[in-house]
Amino acid sequence: MGVYIKNLTDGSDLSYQASRNWYLSSTTKIPIAIVLLQEVERGGLRLSQKITLQSSDRIDGAGTLLHQKIGATFSLRELLKRMIIESDSTATNMLVRLLGRSRLNAGIEALAGDGFGPVTDITEVRREAYSELHPRARELTNLDFIEIKKSGPPAARLNTFLRKLRITREELQASTIEDAFERYYRKNTNSGTLEAFGKLLENLFTGRLLNKVHTGMLLEHLNRIETGEKRIKAGLHADTPFAQKTGTQINRICNVGIVHPKESEGWVVAACLENFQNQSQAEKALTNLGQALETALSPQTATAALGRTQKPGKPEPPV
Repeated sequence: MGVYIKNLTDGSDLSYQASRNWYLSSTTKIPIAIVLLQEVERGGLRLSQKITLQSSDRIDGAGTLLHQKIGATFSLRELLKRMIIESDSTATNMLVRLLGRSRLNAGIEALAGDGFGPVTDITEVRREAYSELHPRARELTNLDFIEIKKSGPPAARLNTFLRKLRITREELQASTIEDAFERYYRKNTNSGTLEAFGKLLENLFTGRLLNKVHTGMLLEHLNRIETGEKRIKAGLHADTPFAQKTGTQINRICNVGIVHPKESEGWVVAACLENFQNQSQAEKALTNLGQALETALSPQTATAALGRTQKPGKPEPPV
């Protein structure tokens, strides 16, 4: 587990394994959103402008755009909202396509220096991870990866992968999909340090990255996300605002955000876990972190926070 926490009122912070790289999964959608909104503020894009859903944009994961008709158009405003609140992977692909990887990563580097590795679209995550099984995985299309995901658990997906490439298990470079993803994580793509993410969130909250309107818009979306009910939020008091984003992948989960009980103060938190055997136990560790934050925020409500039962919540699919 890695954790970075900063009290934005007095500047004190806590860091545990926060200076090393962690695979960030869907939490990278926050810097993508910031770069997009910065381009809007520069005049290069408009939130009202529409882009067309292409077949190549579709990918498995959270959200409903995957099932929309090819050729349908969506405004950047709607795609941004879906990417954050629903963690929609197809919306993410559309926005990354619009920005282009070069412009996107130049923007992220300007935000966080070398604190983040290269950020890609969701299809590229699949392609690079599965290429650790066999290099010909790069020949697969986004629709192939959707079919592989629909196969079921990792063992079933592996069988579909073998069938699609018409290869045998003896030709694989990794024995399981889990092993392949572990190799992929070591490339530090879609990864970053929790310290860098914490600084990014601090700069967002304090208005250093976007104008007041766009800062408020993004924070509102982060307050409304549909995932993460069993993570840090589960340890916070029900009335404690938490502008957050979660991320989930094979043997990886993250939860980052801004706990801001009052407009004049706030706490930044960025946490990731890896190599766990049971995701519910990993999520419980994040709940415990939320309880600790609630205790620090308001000791008198700590007992209530510790006694909260977790809501069923909407699980976030790996992305």
